[in-house]
Amino acid sequence: RISKVCLGSQSGEEEYLGEFSRYGSAPGQLIWPAGLVVDTQGHMYVTDEWLNRVSIFDKEGNFLSCWNTVQNGENEPNGAAGIAIDANNTLFVTDGRSHKVRKFATDGTLLGSWGSLGSGANELDSPWGITVDDEGYVYVADHKNHRVQKYTSDGDCVAQIGAPGTKRGSLSYPTDVAVDSDGDVYICTWNKNAWDRG
Repeated sequence: RISKVCLGSQSGEEEYLGEFSRYGSAPGQLIWPAGLVVDTQGHMYVTDEWLNRVSIFDKEGNFLSCWNTVQNGENEPNGAAGIAIDANNTLFVTDGRSHKVRKFATDGTLLGSWGSLGSGANELDSPWGITVDDEGYVYVADHKNHRVQKYTSDGDCVAQIGAPGTKRGSLSYPTDVAVDSDGDVYICTWNKNAWDRG
């Protein structure tokens, strides 16, 4: 289920507004909801890692439609997890089992994809979290490569952040990434259990 909460100006002023969807595989239902993003019209796009699809709801939680992230003719595993949206309402979805990022229009039309299993530039190993910055660059938490990769919206790698290890600036199984309006990058990791400034 998806819960809707209104935040107050002070801690403790949150207001529970309700929830929508329920467990199941029918249209509008979810089994493993993994990622959620909201477009400029207030429509919510929710990835389902088990069902390999994106479900769309309006801001009141009414189900609008859904589409499959597995494309016709594909026989590789799939697992839609992270989802991000850019200023043009283009969606980017990570697939941790086929080690790809897929680019979709909001109606589910596949616009492109990139990535393959490996540790080189433009290769991924179980990508998970994803975000888009104000300039349209796409950041991917490359989970098992212990790094974040920065791409153009067409999938050209322009930078890598972090590397495995225990020293400051190293990453250990990054799960998600965010970029603020100043361009500062924030990364969640599993094993380090700490936060470093810088």
